[in-house]
Amino acid sequence: MKLRTLLSGILIMLGFAVLVTVAPAARPVAASGSWSYNFESTLSPWVYGGDSCTTGSLDRTQNHNLCPVPLGAWSARLKQSPPASCSLPGVWMVASYPGDGGCDSVSLDFSAINDSNCGGCSVIAYIGNSTPTSSSQFTVVGSPISNSWQHYTLTAASSASTIYVAYGWKSNSSSPNGGGSVDFDCTNVSILLNC
Repeated sequence: MKLRTLLSGILIMLGFAVLVTVAPAARPVAASGSWSYNFESTLSPWVYGGDSCTTGSLDRTQNHNLCPVPLGAWSARLKQSPPASCSLPGVWMVASYPGDGGCDSVSLDFSAINDSNCGGCSVIAYIGNSTPTSSSQFTVVGSPISNSWQHYTLTAASSASTIYVAYGWKSNSSSPNGGGSVDFDCTNVSILLNC
């Protein structure tokens, strides 16, 4: 009887092992959800990026603020230093998020305002599977930057395991060699798995 019970147990375990081995592999689990940034205490996870022909910076500033948080005073500032060695250079801020390698719906919402010398500049945004290296990879979104806060949105599908999201601004014909700064606030990134 003990032998029979032992053999039954071994057969059940072998059957389970075979079932686990031949079962289709599950896709990796990614963190779907929403992330909001008001830049009150940090710029993280956002980092500076820009066309190779220009220099710039990403900093926090108290000059403009839009997000309705108690005692809110900060926004992110993307600055481009003149002169650029190319025409119509762009600068941006970029962050990465986990995808599941399947079909993810990604949405980026943010607001922007002219700080200096960039009224009429183009707002650019990017959602992709690698860090952007050129403003030509971006999509121009919404109206040109003005002296009042404006809201912008970009939505795209992604099948990457790491999703890169970026936004910023690109010089216009009135300032073709760069120079200026734009403030950004109230940034939201949403990722919905299996779109």
